[in-house]
Amino acid sequence: MRIRLLIMLFFLCNTIFSQTIIKGLTTELSQDALPNVSIVVKDSVNNTITYTYSDENGIYFLNIKTKGTYEIVFSSMGYKSIVNTLVLRTDTTRIF
Repeated sequence: MRIRLLIMLFFLCNTIFSQTIIKGLTTELSQDALPNVSIVVKDSVNNTITYTYSDENGIYFLNIKTKGTYEIVFSSMGYKSIVNTLVLRTDTTRIF
């Protein structure tokens, strides 16, 4: 019973902590920080969307829970949207 509980806790902890943190900085061409940019990550396999906004310094953070291929969209009023493909293969921190 005790071994089974430990194994279950191991898998539960592995699932809870298995994630990738994406962080980045949104800027204009002049390299000035661009605040309030919408960052949307779309997972077409699991039909999920994760989103955030850049803060007043242009910094953003996203937590992605599973590995896979995603579409990441950056958009802000008055600017052309940028669409990229993001492939996550391991649990890591990526700066975009």
